[in-house]
Amino acid sequence: MKKSKYNVVFQYENHKVLYNALYCRSMIIDSMLADLLLKTPAVIESVHPQFYNALIEGNFIVDENLDEVNAVENLRLENLSDKTQFHLTINPTLDCNFHCWYCYESKVKGSEMSKDLIQATISYIEKVLATNPTLKRFHLYFFGGEPLLKFDDVMRPILDAFIEKTSEKEIFRTLQITTNGALLNDHVIQYIKELGLFTAFQITFDGYEDNHNKSRRSKEHPQSYRLLINTVKKLISLGLYVTLRVNYKHSNVDDLMKILCEFTECPTEDRSRIIYTPVRIWQDTPRTVTRKACENKVRNVEDEVIIARSNTTIEYAKSLGMQVMPINSIDSVRNPCKHSYVNAASINYNGDVYKCCARAFDENNREGTLCTNGDIIWREDTNKRILRRRTEVNPPCKDCIIFPICGGGCVQSFKDFEGTEYCLYQFDESSKIEAVKKFVELTQMQI
Repeated sequence: MKKSKYNVVFQYENHKVLYNALYCRSMIIDSMLADLLLKTPAVIESVHPQFYNALIEGNFIVDENLDEVNAVENLRLENLSDKTQFHLTINPTLDCNFHCWYCYESKVKGSEMSKDLIQATISYIEKVLATNPTLKRFHLYFFGGEPLLKFDDVMRPILDAFIEKTSEKEIFRTLQITTNGALLNDHVIQYIKELGLFTAFQITFDGYEDNHNKSRRSKEHPQSYRLLINTVKKLISLGLYVTLRVNYKHSNVDDLMKILCEFTECPTEDRSRIIYTPVRIWQDTPRTVTRKACENKVRNVEDEVIIARSNTTIEYAKSLGMQVMPINSIDSVRNPCKHSYVNAASINYNGDVYKCCARAFDENNREGTLCTNGDIIWREDTNKRILRRRTEVNPPCKDCIIFPICGGGCVQSFKDFEGTEYCLYQFDESSKIEAVKKFVELTQMQI
């Protein structure tokens, strides 16, 4: 027998917690047992048989011949190949009525999905339903650009067809719309409400009122902050969910708390439909993930303070009964990014197809093309790249204690760091343990 390489011990309030990242098991232990964990399994068994048996039962001690790295890889590939769900993202347009300075997408003024491509998209949905007999969940997303610019002309025809094609099937259907929120009028909200789908909107704030209005520039909505706050309140009062994505940088991190306070007077049930997601914008975050960059990294006290302030708002959001989903809390092994699945596609307004919506919709990132008959012609290497074993691509993952959670990040990491050793936690063991602690707090631990 051997100790699992994915055992992590961390302090939580007045307790020490033993957690296994592969089997998602946790156990409260005292200092004596923590010290005993440093010994071999044989010594643990001889000194404390009861503890040894508990470690066996919880898979903290495993068979000597178990290849745990291979077990993680197999779990990751099994989940990425899941045929019971499908994730379809549609960009009705890459035009937008806002002018956010940090946006990574190139606005395409006047762009709109044509009627032929709308029909091709509907045909694609029909083929997904016909060729996936084990399908249990169909997740539909609208992105852009600002998708609501083309609500009547593009979104409604697709949504009407989606409802018609799936209404008699035993499939759980979800709808998520990523929008700046300015066009969420009563007409749009009422239509979406009547669809009867499990629906969530992602609406972004760029700080408290003054900072938000300066950042999210729009001629039609120069004071959009107050409009969006009221819109979020209306949506959650109607039983709809809102991912409250709050972008911040080092200069306005204190705005996070002010935004949360906008919802203190809302009923608890309404607040439970808010998913709070604070995100430090990438232009304000040093990219220190490659080995070379991490080796030259200098401790940044200011960054640590910013992270601490952001974490404080997470705790406050939870105290308000909100759901919390920090951007770095994604379990890339068990719950990968929606675009990473084999059963996923992101269709752009012009028929180009992608596997990631966090990069520019351009030729370099294109993975396929939607044909008029509803077929997608993928690049030959797309699925090979998705299903390639991560430890072959990035050897440091092989010895990482949080590989069963991080998984080396999303599939896009294959392209971003191809041929370069990297670590999303800066090759820092203390950062990895802190990530495990936060992951466990968010997902399962009730102490």
